[in-house]
Amino acid sequence: MILNENEMNTFTNQIAIYMKILKENYNVNYLSISPNKNSIFYLENDLKSPIDLHIPLDAGIGRGVLIRKSWDLPKINFIKLVTRETKSPLCLVDVGTNIGLITRECIGNVENIKTAYAYEPHPSNFSLLSKNFSGIERININLINAGLGKSNGTLNFYLDPDNAGNYSLNINAMPANMECSSIKVEILSANEEKEKWLQNNEAIVYKSDTQGYDEIIATSYDLSFWDHVKCGIFELWRIDGKEYDRDKFCTILDKFTHRVFGANPTRNVSVKEVDQYLYGCEGDFDDLLIWND
Repeated sequence: MILNENEMNTFTNQIAIYMKILKENYNVNYLSISPNKNSIFYLENDLKSPIDLHIPLDAGIGRGVLIRKSWDLPKINFIKLVTRETKSPLCLVDVGTNIGLITRECIGNVENIKTAYAYEPHPSNFSLLSKNFSGIERININLINAGLGKSNGTLNFYLDPDNAGNYSLNINAMPANMECSSIKVEILSANEEKEKWLQNNEAIVYKSDTQGYDEIIATSYDLSFWDHVKCGIFELWRIDGKEYDRDKFCTILDKFTHRVFGANPTRNVSVKEVDQYLYGCEGDFDDLLIWND
C-alpha cells in the first residue's frame, strides 16, 4: 500500500499518539520488532536465528525507526562506498552508540567489519543496545556502558525528555524550551581506549555522534591515531560550551583528502570552512564525512 502525503502525515501522528499512550498509561518503555530479511536492520545470531530490534518509545529514535524503517541511511551508504574495495578487516568504532542502530546496520550490510566497539553511557539505552546484539560472537562486538572524554571520571549527562537520541554531556544541546534532567555517567579516557581498537592492526571506521562533544573527543587522541582511520563521521553542532583544541582539530581534518558536509555531499570543503562552521552557536548541526582514497 502506498500512502499519499496526507495519509502519511496521519499515520505519523497516530504512531506518536499510540507510543505516548503506551508509555504514559501502561508504563511501556520500549518495543521489540522483528525486521524481515530484506530490512537493513535484519541481523542473525550465531545460531542463524533473527535478532529482534528493540527501540525506545520516544518521539525521536523509536518514532523515526517505525516510520523510516531505517536509520541514517546516508551514513551507511557512505561507509559502504568508501570501504567497498577494502579487502582487509575493518574495526568499527561507534562513539555515542545510543541503542546501536548505526552499528547494527553496518554489521549487517558493510563487508569486512570484524571488530566493533560501541560506547553508550546511558543505562536504558545501553540495555537496549545489549539486546540488539544478543547471541553474536562471530564478530568481536564490544559494548561499553560509558562515554569517552579527555580522562577517566564522571560527568553530568543531560537528557532530552522527548528524544532518547538527544542526550549530551553539553547542556547547550538540550531544547531551550524544555526542563531537562541529568544523571552522572562514567567517562573513559578516549586516548587510552583507542589502544584497544588498534591492537589487531585493522583499519578504523570511526563514527561519532555525541550531541556537541565530538570535537572534544577527537582532539583527545594522539594525532597518530588518525593515520589508522579509513573514514570518519562527526556530527558537528553549532553550540556554546565546547572547549577543545581548535588547532589540533584542524590538523586532524587536514590528514584527510576528502571532507564533505552531509547537507552538500558533492562539495569538498576546506579545513578553514569547517572551522568557520563551528563558530556558530544557534543550535544547528551537520554531519562531516572525512576519508582518504
